Amino acid sequence: KALADALKVNQSVVGLNLSRCSIGEEGAKALAEALKYNEAVAFIDLSGSDIGQEGAKALADALKVNQSVEGINLSMCSIGKEGAKELAEALKINKSVKDINVTSNKIGPEGAEAFAEAVEINQSLKTIYLSSNGIGTKGAEALAYALRTNKSVELINLSRNYIGRDGTKALADALKVNQSVRQIDFQDSDIDVVGAKELAE
Repeated sequence: KALADALKVNQSVVGLNLSRCSIGEEGAKALAEALKYNEAVAFIDLSGSDIGQEGAKALADALKVNQSVEGINLSMCSIGKEGAKELAEALKINKSVKDINVTSNKIGPEGAEAFAEAVEINQSLKTIYLSSNGIGTKGAEALAYALRTNKSVELINLSRNYIGRDGTKALADALKVNQSVRQIDFQDSDIDVVGAKELAE
């Protein structure tokens, strides 16, 4: 809380690494409140800080007004699908965030679908990390649909997600029309030979 209070007036700190600092929900809320005033912090790492759904909601509310944060790492923060939905709503409005990492947060297909809706609208995001979230075929298909129209995303990490043959095909078809994506990580995502052929084509 003391750090958050300082950030309300400090305009020189540009990076904030609180990885594995156990700030929890209340710490995330305090930080989020500070971000509504701070115009300098560009990069935030809260990975492994267990901020939960409510902490994610608070940060999402802050991102609706903050225009300085460019990168935010919320991997292993227990945000769940509801936290993912809140962040996705913020990304429909925010124009500064370029990189977001929500690896290992159990966002599931619903969380992925929410991010997909944001990707359809947002044209500033460049990298999205959705690794180890159980997004399934539905989540992959939703993201594929969004990538058909998005012109900013360059890298998307879908590793360690069961996306199956249909999810792979949907993404392969999307890449035939998408002109911005340079890299998609499918490591350990249950892609069979047929899926691999779809991607190759």
